[in-house]
Amino acid sequence: MIFEVASVNAIVTAVALSTLEEKHARAAGLYAIINFTAYFAVSLTGAFLPSWFLVSFELMTLFCIPGFIAAFVFNVRAYRRNRDAMNRNLIFTWVSLFLIMAAYYGYLLAGFTEKLWADGIWFSANDVLHVGLILWMLYIAFSVAGKVMDRRADNSSV
Repeated sequence: MIFEVASVNAIVTAVALSTLEEKHARAAGLYAIINFTAYFAVSLTGAFLPSWFLVSFELMTLFCIPGFIAAFVFNVRAYRRNRDAMNRNLIFTWVSLFLIMAAYYGYLLAGFTEKLWADGIWFSANDVLHVGLILWMLYIAFSVAGKVMDRRADNSSV
Protein backbone atom coordinates (compact mmCIF):
# COMPACT_ATOMS: atom_id res chain seq x y z
CA MET A 1 0.00 0.00 0.00
CA ILE A 2 2.99 2.28 0.46
CA PHE A 3 3.60 2.02 -3.28
CA GLU A 4 -0.06 2.89 -3.95
CA VAL A 5 0.25 6.11 -1.95
CA ALA A 6 3.55 6.87 -3.70
CA SER A 7 1.84 6.29 -7.05
CA VAL A 8 -1.09 8.55 -6.20
CA ASN A 9 1.29 11.30 -5.17
CA ALA A 10 3.24 10.83 -8.40
CA ILE A 11 -0.07 11.19 -10.27
CA VAL A 12 -0.85 14.41 -8.39
CA THR A 13 2.56 15.76 -9.35
CA ALA A 14 2.21 14.69 -12.98
CA VAL A 15 -1.28 16.17 -13.34
CA ALA A 16 -0.08 19.38 -11.69
CA LEU A 17 2.84 19.59 -14.12
CA SER A 18 0.51 19.10 -17.08
CA THR A 19 -2.17 21.57 -15.97
CA LEU A 20 -0.81 24.19 -13.55
CA GLU A 21 1.57 27.09 -13.64
CA GLU A 22 5.02 26.30 -12.25
CA LYS A 23 4.45 27.89 -8.82
CA HIS A 24 1.27 25.89 -8.24
CA ALA A 25 2.80 22.72 -9.67
CA ARG A 26 5.65 23.05 -7.16
CA ALA A 27 3.13 23.43 -4.33
CA ALA A 28 1.34 20.28 -5.50
CA GLY A 29 4.68 18.47 -5.61
CA LEU A 30 5.46 19.60 -2.07
CA TYR A 31 2.03 18.36 -0.95
CA ALA A 32 2.78 15.00 -2.58
CA ILE A 33 6.07 14.67 -0.71
CA ILE A 34 4.47 15.60 2.63
CA ASN A 35 1.50 13.29 2.06
CA PHE A 36 3.70 10.33 1.18
CA THR A 37 6.09 10.96 4.09
CA ALA A 38 3.18 11.19 6.54
CA TYR A 39 1.60 7.99 5.21
CA PHE A 40 4.92 6.16 5.33
CA ALA A 41 5.43 7.21 8.97
CA VAL A 42 1.88 6.27 9.96
CA SER A 43 1.98 2.87 8.26
CA LEU A 44 5.41 2.10 9.70
CA THR A 45 4.08 3.00 13.14
CA GLY A 46 1.11 0.71 12.52
CA ALA A 47 3.41 -2.14 11.59
CA PHE A 48 5.38 -1.87 14.82
CA LEU A 49 2.51 -1.25 17.27
CA PRO A 50 0.77 -3.37 15.65
CA SER A 51 -2.41 -1.53 14.68
CA TRP A 52 -4.82 -2.92 12.08
CA PHE A 53 -6.23 0.48 11.13
CA LEU A 54 -2.83 2.11 10.64
CA VAL A 55 -1.98 -0.49 7.99
CA SER A 56 -5.48 -0.81 6.51
CA PHE A 57 -6.78 -0.14 3.02
CA GLU A 58 -9.29 2.24 4.56
CA LEU A 59 -6.56 4.46 6.03
CA MET A 60 -4.67 4.33 2.75
CA THR A 61 -7.74 5.69 0.96
CA LEU A 62 -7.90 8.57 3.44
CA PHE A 63 -4.40 9.54 2.31
CA CYS A 64 -5.16 9.00 -1.40
CA ILE A 65 -8.56 10.64 -1.82
CA PRO A 66 -7.33 14.24 -1.35
CA GLY A 67 -4.81 13.66 -4.14
CA PHE A 68 -7.47 12.30 -6.48
CA ILE A 69 -9.75 15.23 -5.66
CA ALA A 70 -6.88 17.64 -6.37
CA ALA A 71 -6.14 15.93 -9.70
CA PHE A 72 -9.85 16.09 -10.57
CA VAL A 73 -9.98 19.82 -9.77
CA PHE A 74 -6.78 20.49 -11.76
CA ASN A 75 -8.22 18.67 -14.78
CA VAL A 76 -11.63 20.38 -14.55
CA ARG A 77 -9.98 23.81 -14.48
CA ALA A 78 -7.68 22.93 -17.37
CA TYR A 79 -10.58 21.50 -19.37
CA ARG A 80 -12.60 24.68 -18.89
CA ARG A 81 -9.63 26.62 -20.30
CA ASN A 82 -8.68 24.31 -23.16
CA ARG A 83 -11.60 21.97 -23.98
CA ASP A 84 -9.07 19.25 -24.79
CA ALA A 85 -9.32 15.46 -24.91
CA MET A 86 -6.58 14.89 -22.33
CA ASN A 87 -8.34 16.75 -19.54
CA ARG A 88 -11.79 15.46 -20.53
CA ASN A 89 -10.56 11.87 -20.38
CA LEU A 90 -8.75 12.45 -17.10
CA ILE A 91 -11.92 13.95 -15.58
CA PHE A 92 -13.75 10.76 -16.54
CA THR A 93 -10.86 8.78 -15.02
CA TRP A 94 -11.30 10.47 -11.62
CA VAL A 95 -15.11 10.28 -11.70
CA SER A 96 -14.98 6.57 -12.54
CA LEU A 97 -12.44 5.96 -9.75
CA PHE A 98 -14.73 7.68 -7.25
CA LEU A 99 -17.62 5.48 -8.46
CA ILE A 100 -15.48 2.35 -8.07
CA MET A 101 -14.49 3.38 -4.54
CA ALA A 102 -18.14 4.15 -3.71
CA ALA A 103 -19.13 0.70 -5.01
CA TYR A 104 -16.42 -0.91 -2.86
CA TYR A 105 -17.43 0.91 0.32
CA GLY A 106 -21.15 0.48 -0.40
CA TYR A 107 -20.71 -3.27 -0.90
CA LEU A 108 -18.51 -3.51 2.20
CA LEU A 109 -20.79 -1.52 4.49
CA ALA A 110 -23.96 -3.23 3.23
CA GLY A 111 -22.49 -6.57 4.28
CA PHE A 112 -22.99 -8.18 0.87
CA THR A 113 -19.83 -10.27 1.24
CA GLU A 114 -21.17 -12.08 4.29
CA LYS A 115 -24.63 -12.55 2.75
CA LEU A 116 -23.21 -14.01 -0.46
CA TRP A 117 -20.65 -16.17 1.33
CA ALA A 118 -23.48 -17.65 3.42
CA ASP A 119 -25.02 -18.78 0.10
CA GLY A 120 -21.71 -20.17 -1.17
CA ILE A 121 -21.00 -17.26 -3.53
CA TRP A 122 -17.40 -16.17 -3.06
CA PHE A 123 -17.53 -12.54 -4.17
CA SER A 124 -16.25 -9.94 -1.72
CA ALA A 125 -15.88 -6.18 -1.54
CA ASN A 126 -12.27 -6.69 -2.63
CA ASP A 127 -13.54 -8.41 -5.77
CA VAL A 128 -15.79 -5.42 -6.51
CA LEU A 129 -12.76 -3.17 -6.08
CA HIS A 130 -10.41 -5.28 -8.19
CA VAL A 131 -12.83 -5.84 -11.07
CA GLY A 132 -13.57 -2.11 -11.09
CA LEU A 133 -9.88 -1.22 -11.03
CA ILE A 134 -9.09 -3.63 -13.87
CA LEU A 135 -11.72 -1.93 -16.03
CA TRP A 136 -10.44 1.47 -14.88
CA MET A 137 -6.86 0.62 -15.87
CA LEU A 138 -8.01 -0.67 -19.26
CA TYR A 139 -9.80 2.64 -19.84
CA ILE A 140 -6.62 4.51 -18.92
CA ALA A 141 -4.48 2.34 -21.19
CA PHE A 142 -6.74 2.64 -24.22
CA SER A 143 -8.39 6.06 -23.85
CA VAL A 144 -6.11 8.23 -21.75
CA ALA A 145 -2.47 7.21 -22.16
CA GLY A 146 -2.07 8.47 -25.72
CA LYS A 147 -3.53 11.88 -24.90
CA VAL A 148 -1.47 12.80 -21.84
CA MET A 149 1.34 15.29 -22.31
CA ASP A 150 3.38 17.65 -20.20
CA ARG A 151 2.52 21.35 -20.36
CA ARG A 152 6.00 22.07 -21.65
CA ALA A 153 5.39 19.77 -24.62
CA ASP A 154 2.05 21.41 -25.45
CA ASN A 155 2.01 25.15 -24.88
CA SER A 156 -1.73 25.34 -25.59
CA SER A 157 -2.29 24.28 -21.95
CA VAL A 158 -0.59 27.42 -20.64
